[in-house]
Amino acid sequence: MKASIKLMSEVRYWKRAGFPVTREQAEEMIDRISTGAIGAVRDDDIEEFVPVGGTASHSQLKKEVEELFSRPADESDTQIDESIANILEAMAFEQNKKQFIIDCKSRGLSLEEARDEYEAAKAAIVRKALNLPDEPMDVPVIYGDDSEE
Repeated sequence: MKASIKLMSEVRYWKRAGFPVTREQAEEMIDRISTGAIGAVRDDDIEEFVPVGGTASHSQLKKEVEELFSRPADESDTQIDESIANILEAMAFEQNKKQFIIDCKSRGLSLEEARDEYEAAKAAIVRKALNLPDEPMDVPVIYGDDSEE
């Protein structure tokens, strides 16, 4: 019981991250997500790389982390945003791909059928995460000026 109390006192839910972090994790993230953390993306219009940065300054993020860890831990610090939980579920599913396929084959499915079942199960996880209907929607056929007459 003491270990869980200690562990809970060492983490805080950081809304910016979407999951609980230790002070050390938060401080490492500051360097990666601050406006000073510059990366580059290719701009095809001008055919060169342009700098991109975060949305908050290093000092703003540092202050945010200080405020986060200045308060006592509470039960909300163990929460995970739904979007992060969905990503973790998909990652766990992907890590168990081989076992999933082996289990399908042990039920008598061929390798191709097992792979198809895996893809269908993965698609179901994605549909649930994106709040999409269980069945694919019909795509309407639209005829333009270039359609055959």
